[in-house]
Order: sequence, then C-alpha cells, then structure tokens
Amino acid sequence: MKVSTMQKIQEKTKTIYQILETTCKTDGVQGVVVYGIQANYAGEFGDYMIIEDISANIHEVEQLLIRLNKEQVDSEQLIYIVEDYLVELSLV
Repeated sequence: MKVSTMQKIQEKTKTIYQILETTCKTDGVQGVVVYGIQANYAGEFGDYMIIEDISANIHEVEQLLIRLNKEQVDSEQLIYIVEDYLVELSLV
C-alpha cells in the first residue's frame, strides 16, 4: 500500500488526547478528585497542553475526548472548545 505525502503529514500532526486525574485546588473542595485533559501534539517539538479541573465526572471528560479525537482541533482552539463544552454541560 502506497502512502501519500498528505497521509504522512496527517499522521505526523495527529493530536493524542488523554484524561488526567488531579485534585481540585478550589477553596472549600480541595482534595476532591477532578478530571482534565492533556493534548499531546505530534511533531518535532513534542508540544502539549494540559487543561485541569474540567469535571469531577469522568464520563463527561470521556465524552469530550471522543469529540476531540473525532475532530482533531487546533491547539489554539482547544481552550475555546473546552469552554463551549462546559457551557453545554451547564445547560443540560
């Protein structure tokens, strides 16, 4: 199977998202387990972004990861996507 240059570029630039488990640092609820994400951007620099404390509900963060993996958003847009997702959750 021959791989095109475009496919090689897409494979090189694929972002891998992972769930992070941390403890909340907000006054009054310190120590509560919360979940966030780490976005690992492929490339020669090994860039990554961490967004902590998205939710105390791991299922909600898993659903966000499914969306992120499906769409492969740009690093500049990630924080806005997470903010929009949190607004969406608050409306449910």
